[in-house]
Amino acid sequence: KTPIGELFSPAYDCSKILDHNPEAKDGMYWIDLGGTYPKQAYCDMITDGGGYMLFGRTNTSVTWTVPSSNDAVEPYGNPHWASHLGDAPILDLRIQMARTEDLSKPLAHWSFRLQTERLLKNLMIVDHGCAQATPGIGNIAYVKDLQTENVVTTKFRCSVFGGYHNPATGFGWTMMNSCLKKPCRRGFAFFDHDVIKFQTDHSGSFSYSVSGSISGIYQNSTAFVGCDKTKCCGCFGPAGATGDYCGTDCKKRRNGTIVKNVYSWFWVRSSIPKKVWSKCMDYKVTTPNGDTVRYKLLDGNPTPEKGRCGRKEALLNDGIVVVPDDETSKKVPKVPGLLKYRKDTKELYVRANESWCVVAQEKKVMKKLNQLEREKTELKQIIENMNETLNNLLSIVNDPMFAESIILSGQSYYRYDQLFKIWIERIFTAKLCWRATRDGWAVPFTASATTRNQQLPWLKLAVIFSEGMLQSLGKVAATNKLQDPSYSLFATKKICRRLKPH
Repeated sequence: KTPIGELFSPAYDCSKILDHNPEAKDGMYWIDLGGTYPKQAYCDMITDGGGYMLFGRTNTSVTWTVPSSNDAVEPYGNPHWASHLGDAPILDLRIQMARTEDLSKPLAHWSFRLQTERLLKNLMIVDHGCAQATPGIGNIAYVKDLQTENVVTTKFRCSVFGGYHNPATGFGWTMMNSCLKKPCRRGFAFFDHDVIKFQTDHSGSFSYSVSGSISGIYQNSTAFVGCDKTKCCGCFGPAGATGDYCGTDCKKRRNGTIVKNVYSWFWVRSSIPKKVWSKCMDYKVTTPNGDTVRYKLLDGNPTPEKGRCGRKEALLNDGIVVVPDDETSKKVPKVPGLLKYRKDTKELYVRANESWCVVAQEKKVMKKLNQLEREKTELKQIIENMNETLNNLLSIVNDPMFAESIILSGQSYYRYDQLFKIWIERIFTAKLCWRATRDGWAVPFTASATTRNQQLPWLKLAVIFSEGMLQSLGKVAATNKLQDPSYSLFATKKICRRLKPH
């Protein structure tokens, strides 16, 4: 069977080639966008999940002199735009800029995810974020920095390409769209005529901004490549930085860098490849001298290579390692997420947190759950018993005889009479004016006294009152005057207070 992507079995786009063959490599493939004949395109099958078609390349920052043709654009071939890919839908647009002719060493590298798909030949627009006076690449959902693999903004709306020209003239942004669907011999900024040659535009750029919603020509940019009113350059900031480092007219800002001679590559992706997982497993080994070395196993190859798998992508681990005993188990690579089954103990392990963890079996889990349920029932019964006991105690405390701050004036209670008989050691009936509070006994109370002004005797506390509950008292002092400072009728907050009769 002919592999998809060949002349007699063309694919719709680069992503579809990856869907049929996840092991497809970068290179030239045949695609069919619905025309009469299939077309060739260079496919990047690695970057950001792969599936990108190369539709433009420049070897200078000057964009207006770059021609377009029906020839496929190659990474290191002649600079030009592809005019035969105009019917390719745009999902992602990617721009790569380097100081040298080396794709692996970008100065800036970013992509635009569009809100809705449109054809490549309609790349430049004057709506959906781009105003009529500032045509460019609009209707952008987000910008992704491919050097850090992070989405850096979702507020960006328009990468301004140049100044406005009425579409009827066919100049500027309109001409750029035209060059993406049919050949332009001199570039988008020149009137394309066999005899007459004159320049119609002096701008043409690609840029983005993390902080602003618009970039290029009249606005600052995080990265920029192309021409701004006759000034052409490449501009960028520190890798991973998110400021605006490029001003208008190719002037740098802050920590920005301006380069006159740059190489640029322009890519388009029509759909996301279904290939989600890469077959890669990595692990670390400690050498005898204590150094740590990382190894990886790629695509099922049993021979390890030095290095690590991608840290921000999903990885596929092949199968389960089955080992007969503990000795063999120790030789299994310590790959995170790897499953290992020991035949001798009939246990399944998963590698997590730099250790092998036993995966619990269902029967053992159910047994443990049943045990916990029984313990829960027992604990519930204990709590119910404690609540019952507590309620009984509270009912005693809430008895009117012992409640706080209850007015007892003019009343006589048998229990208090009995207590006074014990304290005073003679038959005696007393009426309390009111009861004690949490701070101690309230004042005053009535007892026997010969005259109204005579001082009452003092009572010595044997035990300080607790929560208003009387425990015990000492005997009545023998004299009418305070003989000893230790005599007191009150708790600690009312020590040595004198009482007078009613």
